[in-house]
Amino acid sequence: MRKAFRKSALVAALTGALTPLLVAPGVSGQAVAAHGAAAALPCPMDVAFLLDTTGSMKNTLLELKAQGDEITTAVEAASGGDYRMGLIGFDTDLTVKSPLTADNKVQMDTHFALLNWTWGGLGLPEASDEALVTAVENREAGLNQVGDFPGPWRPHAFKTIVLITDAKPAGFDDNHDDGDLKNAIEATERAFGEGIRIIAVQVPDSFAPTDALDPEIAAIMNGYSTGTDGQYIGTNEENSADAIRDALSRCPRTDAYIRDVDTDTGVEPRASAGNSPAIRLCTTSTLPSCPPPDAVATDVAQTPVFFHVEVHSPGPKGNNAATSHGVLKLYRSLNEGPGGHWPALWTEIGSKALDVPPNAITPTTAVIPWKPTIGNWTFMARWVAYSDPMAFAEGPNSETNVKNNNNIAWRRIDVTPTPQ
Repeated sequence: MRKAFRKSALVAALTGALTPLLVAPGVSGQAVAAHGAAAALPCPMDVAFLLDTTGSMKNTLLELKAQGDEITTAVEAASGGDYRMGLIGFDTDLTVKSPLTADNKVQMDTHFALLNWTWGGLGLPEASDEALVTAVENREAGLNQVGDFPGPWRPHAFKTIVLITDAKPAGFDDNHDDGDLKNAIEATERAFGEGIRIIAVQVPDSFAPTDALDPEIAAIMNGYSTGTDGQYIGTNEENSADAIRDALSRCPRTDAYIRDVDTDTGVEPRASAGNSPAIRLCTTSTLPSCPPPDAVATDVAQTPVFFHVEVHSPGPKGNNAATSHGVLKLYRSLNEGPGGHWPALWTEIGSKALDVPPNAITPTTAVIPWKPTIGNWTFMARWVAYSDPMAFAEGPNSETNVKNNNNIAWRRIDVTPTPQ
């Protein structure tokens, strides 16, 4: 099934339509609306660093070599000690220096201290798009990749990829073309769909006569950040470590929620996993509202029927001035009756990218088409957004997950044939 994601700004880079956001050296630029103040409480973090290690990155790598411990200290502090960090180096190929590993500041400090540049890549575009694929998909080692990057990313963590390069994406062949941009677009869309933001850090070529940033590369890097509710940073080598440290020192938090009962205000954990009034199955996509059904009669030949899922904002732990950007995902239980173990006994039936504004008088509604299957099913809605991770780690007990997290709600619906 094709999943509906927020349209990536990186698509515009294919046609040159994207106007790059260029910032003065040493100043970070936000490619999307700021989330506002940092969260008052520490937030669990998963952070993967993707570093271009070619010779043109020499000055930046020297800066990171000297100040990498300040970056890891920022992650440790912002997360309250609940963090995992990973590191992938790339030129024409990829080398996984560290998979996402808990409490590994000492090891990461060592990796940064030992950073060195290679003369691979012949000064041409590099495999940044493939590094993104490996990080997002937790890809195993292969012909052009040394080391596995196992997952998964934690649903209850603030998930971030920090990509640092001065070059265009090139796949594994040192040649930049539209296929590499397509690969990068797809990786960006998958990242957004999993609630992973990309902090895209563009630095100048160490061998260039000036610190000027290439506008074509800036457009692509802006696409990565805009497409994932992330951040673009255009900076010179001397300020790169400071800019990365500052970006990782904050956990911008929103709090959208799906009601379990009519009186639900998003408080977590909840007393029970109710039969959510926010999940409705209707025969039309245009009906603004229809009763939350316990049973729906439908013609099996009718394709499709439509789920209307309401998302409210803000909940009690969010920023009242920030819009939540994410994906509403809808699942059906594989077996009839109550929902089974997560995620083994569920199948995704659709998704919809949403921007959920704060203090909305009315909820934001995702309309998701579905080809009906007759049966007594449980349907689960999950809100996935970088700035709004799960409050509690998800386990195999689906009911517990629904109770603990206001990002999740479910409803049991009896889908029956239309009487003849």
